[in-house]
Amino acid sequence: MRSNPQELAEQWIRFTQGDETAFAALFRTFHPYLYRYGHRLTWNEELTRDCIQVVFMNLWTRRENLPAVTQVRPYLFRALRNEVLKRHQQGRRAGSLHDEYTATEADVVFSAEELVTQAEAFQMKKEALAEALNHLSKREREVVYLHYYENLTYREIAGILSIHYQSVLNCLHLAFRKLRSNATLRRVVDLSLPLLAYLVS
Repeated sequence: MRSNPQELAEQWIRFTQGDETAFAALFRTFHPYLYRYGHRLTWNEELTRDCIQVVFMNLWTRRENLPAVTQVRPYLFRALRNEVLKRHQQGRRAGSLHDEYTATEADVVFSAEELVTQAEAFQMKKEALAEALNHLSKREREVVYLHYYENLTYREIAGILSIHYQSVLNCLHLAFRKLRSNATLRRVVDLSLPLLAYLVS
């Protein structure tokens, strides 16, 4: 992301004051990140794009009443996550979706293909890692994804998921314990992803 947090915060203020150029710039800056996160939640390109459009339409409509935001990306991630969860709740009531989501938990799923792109220079048993990650709980998978793949801080994740800071730490700690106990992963030699540095001690 090219803009620093201060520039983004100032851009946000201009947008809330009705600056269409600032609004368009925010959309261009964050759309790739929102699409990647949204697609991880939905695995549906059309639904992901639609949810992002709704988020930005709502932002523009409510711009005069929006709070001052210093961390724009976590704010937008939370808005997108809430929109995705709302869509899935509506779909479940209509009987068109399976019970994969709760009112507060999204279902992040890892793929072997995605994992290898995170560390292409390394040889590793990516299928074993993906399988181990997908055996974590929904909350654990989402926290791992947001921290290690979106590089968000613990406090930012807590804000996105509407949970306590300590809950994020506890969630990651439990995820590490589960991964360390995975017999297949313990046989992997090239533990190259940042997450896996914690598994070799």
